[in-house]
Amino acid sequence: MRVPKRRFPSPSACAACSSAAPPRGGGALLVDWLARTRLPAFPFKPETFFAFPVWIGVGALAAGLAAALLGALVPARRAVRVDPSRIL
Repeated sequence: MRVPKRRFPSPSACAACSSAAPPRGGGALLVDWLARTRLPAFPFKPETFFAFPVWIGVGALAAGLAAALLGALVPARRAVRVDPSRIL
């Protein structure tokens, strides 16, 4: 099983970090804490449920930007082709 690389330094390398997890948002910390304290021990239990490779974040941003641009440009190109006097 391949473990994704972390974007943040390990907790031992960062004095400001808690010893449990790399810095993340509050919701992720809560879910990880609940999983660590409430779930039974099972094989291949991940250290965190929120460790994603950087390319996933970059890909999500690129896909969102492409969708926004297409959503704006397609209706604008249609509007350019219509005669204004006909619309009014």
